[in-house]
Amino acid sequence: MDTVFPRIVAFSLATMLVLTACTSPMSSTRISPLAPTATPATNATTLVAVIETLQTPASAPMRISEPATLPMMPVAVSTPTAESRESTVQWTRQQFGDVWNIEYPQGWTINDAGVYAGSLSLEGTYNAHRYRISFDVPILPPGISPSGDVATLDAWVASEIAALPQERQKAVTVEETVVAGAPARRVLNMPDLATGEVTHRLYIWHSSNVNPRLIVIRPVGQDNPDRKEMQELLDRFGAGVR
Repeated sequence: MDTVFPRIVAFSLATMLVLTACTSPMSSTRISPLAPTATPATNATTLVAVIETLQTPASAPMRISEPATLPMMPVAVSTPTAESRESTVQWTRQQFGDVWNIEYPQGWTINDAGVYAGSLSLEGTYNAHRYRISFDVPILPPGISPSGDVATLDAWVASEIAALPQERQKAVTVEETVVAGAPARRVLNMPDLATGEVTHRLYIWHSSNVNPRLIVIRPVGQDNPDRKEMQELLDRFGAGVR
């Protein structure tokens, strides 16, 4: 009996200690954290991006970048040259009487009623502009011999310019040239005495058996004609004379 009682007491004390330990609060229990698991770099980057997206406030406005303003560059506009215009025109050659063997654009209207006297005219469109060009064997002014030298050619031209009003003479330009192997003068901005319209002219001196000749180009239905184009066309007609 003496031996059993101390054992019962000891067992009771042990049981109370176990129950006390089991009923203690969870906050007193320490849980060791798990070791972090290695994550591939791509997954980590994606995770960071997702987190940053979630952290962005929903009210933040979306920013749209303005399109860059590029500097305005000048646009080169090609201007038709005499060569480019020439390439679009088909020329044909014809003999008119005993005086004129010329080239002219196909489709132009020909008036050769005076060809027996060495005169004819043509009219047509060149680069969307209409022109009339005349070919003549003129009667020279008094004192100008058709068989004279080149100085006589200059005297002929000077007498024509002198017939103009003084203020109109200043705009006239005289240049030396050669037509069909003969000395010639290109006279630009020569007003017509009858109509006042601007003309360009080729005064061609005599050669072999051909008397002095005259080629005159004038605009048709143009208030402000292209004088440079007129000169180009006149020179082309002059180059076709034989």
